Amino acid sequence: MILEEIWEKSLSKIEEKIGTSIFELWIKPIKPVQLKEQQLTLEVPNRFFKEWIEDYYPTLIIEILEGMLGHAVTLKYRVAEKQAAEIKRIEARLENRKTRLASRGIYLNPKYTFENFISGQSNQFAHAAAKAVAETPGKVYNPLFIYGGVGLGKTHLLSAIGNSVIDSKQDYNVLYVSSEQFTNEVVSAVRHGKTEELKKKYRNVDLLLIDDIQFVENKMATQEELFYTINTLYEKQKQIAISSDRPPKEIKTITDRLRSRFSMGLIADI
Repeated sequence: MILEEIWEKSLSKIEEKIGTSIFELWIKPIKPVQLKEQQLTLEVPNRFFKEWIEDYYPTLIIEILEGMLGHAVTLKYRVAEKQAAEIKRIEARLENRKTRLASRGIYLNPKYTFENFISGQSNQFAHAAAKAVAETPGKVYNPLFIYGGVGLGKTHLLSAIGNSVIDSKQDYNVLYVSSEQFTNEVVSAVRHGKTEELKKKYRNVDLLLIDDIQFVENKMATQEELFYTINTLYEKQKQIAISSDRPPKEIKTITDRLRSRFSMGLIADI
């Protein structure tokens, strides 16, 4: 089989494994360059494609190719030449952002920005809503609730909001946290009598980003603290953005009033 035929057949099998949405965003733009000495060279639009594949599906392409060819295969990635200068510019900005985030104790991933978010038909609405929130935090879509499956870009969009605000509004107090970390901090604060410190930390920010909120299920103390935190920030017109693997109505074992707070802004699926 010629290279193009091998790759086309591989694409069909990859799409079956990961679904059309992820396939269209992350796999379809990749082009085969050459297959030489059991090494397949693939051209990706930018280095973020390579990093995404290695994070989420590190062996999938290899396994499918080996199944078709009947021998071991290694992969080599190269960035499209026209992107090289742009990549250098982005990397310089990335290093600058890393330094600023570290100095302020903000645990955002600096590489997740609107610039490198792959926008497609399935995520255009969530992408537009996230950009609107970043441009005018606290004014529209508050809270912004983004939900969708693994690998579709929820954390990327949440981080992009934070990175954009940090770049454009350097005096803003931005806090990014997973719901698991928030839960651990609530438990620790209650155990050690430091609930006032916890309230001060979370209720005095300009932008609160909470990832994977579904993990607050069955955690009543966490839900109680989260409810009052969201209320306080909302009343101060401070922005809240939340991600989840499902919409608020499908998150089981949370209080009705917290579910109501999740739903009172904009819910965007991705």
